[in-house]
Amino acid sequence: MPNLVERIRTAAQQTAEQADFIKIRKDLITDYTENLLAKYPLITEMDDNHFPSVSYVMALDTINFGSGYFRQDLTYAKIARALKIAFEQDMMNTAKKWAEATIEDLRAIFSTTPSLHDELLTHFVQHLNMTGTIISGTYDERVENLLEEARGSAVRLAEIVGSWPHFHDVAKHKGHDVPIMKRAQIFTADVHLTLKGQGLSHFDDIGDLTMFADNMVPHVLRCDGILEYEPSLAQSIDAGAFIEAGSQEEAEIRAIGIHAVELMRQSVKNRVTSVNLDHILWHRGHEPEIYSKPSHKTKTVWY
Repeated sequence: MPNLVERIRTAAQQTAEQADFIKIRKDLITDYTENLLAKYPLITEMDDNHFPSVSYVMALDTINFGSGYFRQDLTYAKIARALKIAFEQDMMNTAKKWAEATIEDLRAIFSTTPSLHDELLTHFVQHLNMTGTIISGTYDERVENLLEEARGSAVRLAEIVGSWPHFHDVAKHKGHDVPIMKRAQIFTADVHLTLKGQGLSHFDDIGDLTMFADNMVPHVLRCDGILEYEPSLAQSIDAGAFIEAGSQEEAEIRAIGIHAVELMRQSVKNRVTSVNLDHILWHRGHEPEIYSKPSHKTKTVWY
């Protein structure tokens, strides 16, 4: 029986082979990847926006979504920093507090204007409540007990968390399930970075994870000419139109992004992992020439 990441890779390749809206420029991949590796360093630890604990990582990646909901005053970086402060002040730092979180709690933590982000914060509350209930009931309120259940396997940890309903990120493409599991995998990778690969984060198979399919990595690959979008899709994205959650177009954007990164990793003979490439592409996405262009927007709880 193939494990989770094997199923993700197989489904992503199948989606790429059957795609109607996106094409990968395979002829450009090797040179592109080598140039990226020459320009950008590998990420080996979490930055100062983050609090150094696995409980923080669990809370953060429970609500690590909202790109289609974000307005100017709320971004991933702001969420990460605000949650870090909440942990430093002993707010929202235990599974019990997640299970009991309210929208008023999150408004205060993230300093949002009432009603401006309430739709997103409602999703945040639901997800934190679910994670808090699971960690409290199954793992005796300790995220460390969850890590112990994974028995030193990144893939196993992603499989466990990916089985939770609010982390179970599976798209559909032409009648086929396309598992993606963005937040389950990024949680695992973030644990590895936070604990620097030591102790409970010593995963021998960390290199087996795929990239974390959201709206940033495909956007970078499109801007850099690795992905070519069908004209109507490209025009919709450039005009700021929303791509429907669960649509064929959205499934192709995310799954083909995964497959493209797999081809990049293979092109440099696995000198780096797909996670390494995801981090590099994420940072490239914040370069002005990339960040100034519109990426696709979808209202979703998966990224």
